Amino acid sequence: MCSHKCWNTLGGYRCSCPAGFRLIEGSGVCRDIDECVENTHSCRRHDQECRNTQGGFSCIDTCPQGFHKAANGSCIDIDECHTGPAKCHYNQVCVNNPGGYHCACPRGFRSDGPNKPCVGK
Repeated sequence: MCSHKCWNTLGGYRCSCPAGFRLIEGSGVCRDIDECVENTHSCRRHDQECRNTQGGFSCIDTCPQGFHKAANGSCIDIDECHTGPAKCHYNQVCVNNPGGYHCACPRGFRSDGPNKPCVGK
């Protein structure tokens, strides 16, 4: 009747679940509590992400946008100019910045604003 522990009571029984699980009322089935969705986890640093596990959760260190996790656990800048997601006009030069990039005009050219091509001065 119970998926985990069953306790005899006077004239019946009572089911209980281990830590990290919740009893589905009237079913005797224990279901995992998603601490990440319910925001009952302890991942509080800005660079951590909550990942639900069966019966618990893990705090995963993440990198800021524009960086990726290296094998040694450090965060390394993604060079958007080399990896392809940079979107500069055909006559602009892509310049990598920490966590991002910007588009620049070659010497002797200027742009009339963001997402505008370079024109001669």
